[in-house]
Amino acid sequence: MEVPGTVKRLASRIIHDDRKPIERWLGSQRSYVRKEADRILAIDGGGGWKDKIRLLAIPSPLLVLGYCLFWKGCILDGRAGLHYALQRCYAELLLSLELLDRRLSGRPDEKGPNREC
Repeated sequence: MEVPGTVKRLASRIIHDDRKPIERWLGSQRSYVRKEADRILAIDGGGGWKDKIRLLAIPSPLLVLGYCLFWKGCILDGRAGLHYALQRCYAELLLSLELLDRRLSGRPDEKGPNREC
């Protein structure tokens, strides 16, 4: 994006509060996980290293938790940082469960028995 004029750093932080009720967030994760599983499985081994780790399923949620807490520094943000890190870990855990479920059931695609839609 090109912005005409002088570009400077902001003097203050922008507070973006996009908190939603946890029930809404949990519900949204279900559809996101299905779409992400479809995307990862469609790559057929050609994805980047993140997708390859996600296909392993088991280490992925723990790696995401560690990444958020220590690499991104969320551990320094107190409860808000812990909340964010746990949300990311939970979302990754759901993805791992979805991928494992598809493998165990022999249905790598979204459409099959026991699926809504």
